[in-house]
Amino acid sequence: MLERLTHPGIIAHYWRRKRWIEAHCVKALEQGVARVMVIGAGLDTLALRLAPEWPEVEWIELDHPATQRLKQRGLSQAGVVIPSNLTLQALDLSAAPLPVALMNDERPTLVVLEAVLMYLSEANVVHLLRDQLAQLSTAPLRLIFSFMVRWPDGTVGFRPASKWVNFWLAWRSERFKWALEPAQLTVWLAQHGFVVLAQAEPPFLDTQRPTSESRLQGENLVLCSSGYAGVSLLAGGEK
Repeated sequence: MLERLTHPGIIAHYWRRKRWIEAHCVKALEQGVARVMVIGAGLDTLALRLAPEWPEVEWIELDHPATQRLKQRGLSQAGVVIPSNLTLQALDLSAAPLPVALMNDERPTLVVLEAVLMYLSEANVVHLLRDQLAQLSTAPLRLIFSFMVRWPDGTVGFRPASKWVNFWLAWRSERFKWALEPAQLTVWLAQHGFVVLAQAEPPFLDTQRPTSESRLQGENLVLCSSGYAGVSLLAGGEK
């Protein structure tokens, strides 16, 4: 009922977003990625589920200390054992940079930033991508992230829009701060040291679901690589 009153189809949107990210994460693992870092993971279970299946891969979750405490307490109460190859590390990106020691080797790395960048200023987004992620490793670095679309009229957000969701985000001080016109994506990333390998807009996966589940637009997904080093990892030169 709450979904129908706010954003019909948002749960299906989240599900497809996560399936797209997981599919590309698995493909990267199959092609030799040796480390997966999920920044701002929240209560997502991607690393928790895949770490036992890929024990030779290093898994790292970075998130705000308050969120990490909540997540670890919930896992403990549920009796979930954190895999030995998964590290849950507290980090407030607004107050501290990414720890260099986490990526100062030559292991190919995948970084996941799901529903994170839109809450940062453009200056902070550029700093994170260009001055931190692209500089932390000499090995190929892949990056998966989602971004909000800036519409031709300059507005940002899902369409159809929801005044209730906009009110909620404003009340929680989580207004969308950064957005990008999809046509500018390739050039914008190239300016900051990344090349686009794959991208998608809703509904991300199949289009056989009812229209009400796939009508939302406004958040797109990207897989990119730092420079051209990561392209050699792709089987068949995916576009």
